[in-house]
Amino acid sequence: MKTKLFILSACAGFMMLASCSAPGPSAESKAKVAAFDSAWTAMGSSAMAWGDSLTQALTMCESACSNGAAMECCEHMQGKKDSLMMPCMNDMKAFQDMKSKWDAEMPMWNELQTKLDTLKANVANGKATDEQINSTLAELQGAADKGATEMGPWMESFNAARAACKNNMMSGKMGWEASSCTDKKCVAMHKKS
Repeated sequence: MKTKLFILSACAGFMMLASCSAPGPSAESKAKVAAFDSAWTAMGSSAMAWGDSLTQALTMCESACSNGAAMECCEHMQGKKDSLMMPCMNDMKAFQDMKSKWDAEMPMWNELQTKLDTLKANVANGKATDEQINSTLAELQGAADKGATEMGPWMESFNAARAACKNNMMSGKMGWEASSCTDKKCVAMHKKS
């Protein structure tokens, strides 16, 4: 009887020990999550700053095109005005296309951010295993690497479009100031003088 009681007590003790020491994340895995979170946050801050720059450039270009389109012009000058405005319109379209692609990517990045937030919460609560952590981190790292690869060409395109936009706005302004109409009733001619 004492032997059976001892065996039952021992089994109960082992079961309690096993439940108390359920597999949770190792210190190494916790460190990996913290390091990745830091790198992910830095990457996100850079991406958001770039997105803000894109929005500002698009707003500036749309404003310039809108102001140019609103300039008074007689029929004789309409062709010249349209010609001077075309580069600005092309720049605006380039920025709009970039912004559309950027906006289309955001839901995916928001989902990845949610995955990371869930992983961090599970690690903090001891609910994540090392295997789950490594699997989720591998997925997130793959997305981060892909994003970094795509960001290079996007930044190049953006910088080229921004430089072109500034040059085209200046050229358009100078071209309009240098143009003249021989029609004495020309609104544009009277506005310049």
